[in-house]
Amino acid sequence: MSIPFIVSKPSGLVVQGLFRGLSHRSTATRFGIAIQRSRVAARLTTPIVPRRNVSGSAVNVPVEGKTVGKGIVNDIRYFLNNEALSRFDSTSPRRFKLPRLLGRSQSASSLSSLSAPPSQSVNALGKTVSRRTAQRRAFKAYLTLTKPHLTFLVVLTSMASYSLYPASSLITSSEITPSTTLSAITLLFLTVGTALCSASANTLNMLAEPHLDAQMTRTRNRPLVRGTIPPRNALLFAIFAGVSGVTCLLYGTNPTVAALGLSNIILYAGVYTPLKQRHVINTWVGAVVGAIPPLMGWAAAAGEFATTDSVYEVLSHPGGWLIAGLLYCWQFPHFNSLSHGIRHEYAAAGYKMLASVNPAMNGRVAVRYSIACFPVCIGLSICGVTDWGFAVDSSLLNGWITYEAIRFWRNVGEYGTGKRLFWASVWHLPGLLVLAMAHKKGLWKGVWRWVSGGGEEDEEDEDEGYDYYEVAPKSVGGDYGEGEGEVSLVAGTAR
Repeated sequence: MSIPFIVSKPSGLVVQGLFRGLSHRSTATRFGIAIQRSRVAARLTTPIVPRRNVSGSAVNVPVEGKTVGKGIVNDIRYFLNNEALSRFDSTSPRRFKLPRLLGRSQSASSLSSLSAPPSQSVNALGKTVSRRTAQRRAFKAYLTLTKPHLTFLVVLTSMASYSLYPASSLITSSEITPSTTLSAITLLFLTVGTALCSASANTLNMLAEPHLDAQMTRTRNRPLVRGTIPPRNALLFAIFAGVSGVTCLLYGTNPTVAALGLSNIILYAGVYTPLKQRHVINTWVGAVVGAIPPLMGWAAAAGEFATTDSVYEVLSHPGGWLIAGLLYCWQFPHFNSLSHGIRHEYAAAGYKMLASVNPAMNGRVAVRYSIACFPVCIGLSICGVTDWGFAVDSSLLNGWITYEAIRFWRNVGEYGTGKRLFWASVWHLPGLLVLAMAHKKGLWKGVWRWVSGGGEEDEEDEDEGYDYYEVAPKSVGGDYGEGEGEVSLVAGTAR
């Protein structure tokens, strides 16, 4: 190796020594040699001249344009003729390993695979890392298409409605045995199917308006706007998710739930999305879309105990409609406060939102539907879905969101009031659902029976008697009695 090469790239040798020196001791020695060699080579570039010190002895001092001292030249020649330096060649391939990437514990087979040249090993490692990074980014992009926060809320409302179905109190058919438990398999199919249907609808929504999403701060980083996913792939993903979701609902629940899931996709992507650019009624259509998932959960639970798959039998009880009505009313204070903060961006993008077209009406609508939550919650107690404690507890949450909605209406020009109403709505809905499940009718009686080891037995069952008796004539052998007309046991069913 020539001296100019060492001088021109001293830092490269140091970095290469660092990279290789972290692996084992032999290369650590080479790392030290590389540093010394680069330092010596640096001294060669600056000539030195003798200078006398205070005692009168000559000292070599580097000065430009002068010759090099003889003493340092002899030291350099001895150092460059060292046998260790002759063995060091930065251009020859060497073994190396990356403990942090490959793990601390390495077997002999894993170490033998590191004998390839550094260029080939680095390329293979780089391809693996880049492939994993690309897969991770693609997964995040497709997950963004589904609007995961909105999908989670949709699934949560359907699961809550499913769990609120009071199985034992609503069964009137004599052909079905009352039960207080619901099927976990049905709940699993409901959850997966609802999530896939929501993912399909949200993907179709993004696919229809990327040019409008690019004009808004809230939506300009979506995958279709940035071009991270081709539109064709997004369409195929939406079709696959929609077909899979409807199939899960049809196979795991009942046809009514599958029909509701399909209608939700069509209503959201085919009606709500185009209406956003045409009329403010799109908010009411979107509220219907949000009210369908809890109706799906109720229908899935009712289908487990129904004798037929008819829509009337599955959705005949008003409990499911009341839960859907609660979601319908909740969406107005939630979305109206959200759209108020970005109403100017909605107007610039061409969306016809109530917050930008008529801000005063936007506040009044939020107040009206906040007040409507009161009778809906009381109706759940009247219909026997919850006990009367829910009517009292829910009034506190409904009063809170109504108070914030009134403040939002009176100070519609202030951004802070809209933000307060938005966060109140974020906590309002989960709070109501948790309270409804805690006040489910018959829940605490069942818990008490389970804790106490079973309910009290009826005193009439202690004699282990029979349902009925009848008079039978005396037989020839006197099997039933000694005299004719005596009461004897003929038939019966043990209780």
